[in-house]
Amino acid sequence: MKRYKLMIGALVILAALIFGGCQPQYSITINLDGLEQGERVFVLVYPAEGDDIAEITDEDIAGSAVYRDDKDGFVLAEQIPSVGGVDFFGADDVKEKHIDVYFYDKDDRKDFCKKYKTIRIATCDDRWQITNVSKDIELWCTDKHGFVVEGEYDCDTGQFFRKELEKRDYHGMDNSEIYILLLTLAVPADLILFVVLLVFNSKQRPVKDLTLWLTFGLLSLPSLALSGFYLAECIVPYLNVNDEPFDGGDIMILIIMNFTWLMAWGALIIYQVNKGRRSTFDNM
Repeated sequence: MKRYKLMIGALVILAALIFGGCQPQYSITINLDGLEQGERVFVLVYPAEGDDIAEITDEDIAGSAVYRDDKDGFVLAEQIPSVGGVDFFGADDVKEKHIDVYFYDKDDRKDFCKKYKTIRIATCDDRWQITNVSKDIELWCTDKHGFVVEGEYDCDTGQFFRKELEKRDYHGMDNSEIYILLLTLAVPADLILFVVLLVFNSKQRPVKDLTLWLTFGLLSLPSLALSGFYLAECIVPYLNVNDEPFDGGDIMILIIMNFTWLMAWGALIIYQVNKGRRSTFDNM
C-alpha cells in the first residue's frame, strides 16, 4: 500500500541523496477508453491571469484546428509554463492508450493542480478537429486531501474516474516530513521515559502517583501525536485519499514506529507490579 512507503522516511531521504543528481519527470497520467482508430486527445487548461502562454513549436499541432480554434478560453496544456511536455500514447498498436502531462519536478505537478484545479479533455478526429470536449475534470479534489496523478477517461461517455491521488501538504509539509519530525521527537522522549521508569523501579519507595502519571503523560505526547496522525490518515475518509483499507499491515506499522513507546509501557507495567508486591509485603 502506498502509505507504507511514506513511513520509511529515512529511506526516502537516502534515496533523495543518492539520486539527487537525476531529474525524473513526474506526470499526470490519463488512461483512455473508447478511443476510435485515428482519434487522439488533447489536455486543455484554462490559463490563470498573468500566465505567459507559450507558442506551440510543433508544426503538426501548430497547423491543426485543435490549436487554432476557439476553446472557450482554454489552451493546450503544452502552452502552460510549468508543463514540461505532453505525450500521447494512442497509436493503433498501443493496447493501453493514455496521455501523460509531464512536469519538471514533484512540486511543479502539485502546484499545477492547485493553481488550475481543473482540466478538460478534447477528443479529435484523424484531422485533429475537435469532435468532443469533456466537462471540467477536477484535479485538486474538494472531497479528499489530495490531487489526481492518474485517472481514466471514457471517450464515449465523457466520464472521468480517479485512479490514484497524491496527498496534499499540511501547511507546507508533506506527510512523510511530518512522520520524520514526529519520530524525531517521539523516539528520544520514549527512551527518556523508559530510563526514568527504570529509575523509579530501582527506588525502594514508590514515587507519587501524580509524579508518575504526569511524567508518563508528558513524555508520551510525541508518540500519541505520531499514532494519532497515522490513524487519522488511515481512518478519516478525507485524509485516506486512495480509500485504502485499515488492515494488519497498518497495525504492524503502528507497532514498529511505537516500539520505544511500548518499551516504556513495559517498564510502567513492571513498576506497577513491583509497587503492588511492595504494598503486599508491607502489609504482612
